[in-house]
Amino acid sequence: MGLVKLIADRTVFLEDGKALFDDSTKIFFNRPDKLIADFLSSMNFDCQQYKKINKYFYKI
Repeated sequence: MGLVKLIADRTVFLEDGKALFDDSTKIFFNRPDKLIADFLSSMNFDCQQYKKINKYFYKI
């Protein structure tokens, strides 16, 4: 997922073939809804840790 964050401009999140999210990658990682947060946590992806990384890559 870190690679996605570094190289993707846009992220599409699919479930059962339906796009549940289609917007910028920055928004995907900065404002995850419950479904996205559950997905990221299932991959052992720490959203809080990623917010620290976001500040490095994006001026927020």
